[in-house]
Amino acid sequence: MAATASRLPAALDRALPLLSPEARRTGRLGDGGYLDLLGGSIPQSTGIAQELMVTRLVPTIYERWWRPALGRVAKGVLGPGMADEHRIARLLLGISPGDGVLDVACGTGNFTRDFARSVGADGLVVG
Repeated sequence: MAATASRLPAALDRALPLLSPEARRTGRLGDGGYLDLLGGSIPQSTGIAQELMVTRLVPTIYERWWRPALGRVAKGVLGPGMADEHRIARLLLGISPGDGVLDVACGTGNFTRDFARSVGADGLVVG
């Protein structure tokens, strides 16, 4: 089943024009609501850490505890927290309702989801 507009959620349907014709033809809707452009060619694992990152457990731990804790260590106790980091990123990028955002190297999607809330239903965030 190719990635066609009739089979995709609205946001993915709006992202299709950003893809090459080949990617539009071969892309598949993944179980998690994402567009799989790799198909059957899954990259070889680099180890257990990478394999754990595709589970829900490790990304949840990363977003809720590891990343905020490491941020505090790096920025100090009085430095910005995660909510402030999101706010600073939105301000520096000038993100407004209706905007389009490409989150390169989006990782777990921590900032991507926040950007999506900021651009609203009329915008598009791809990560």
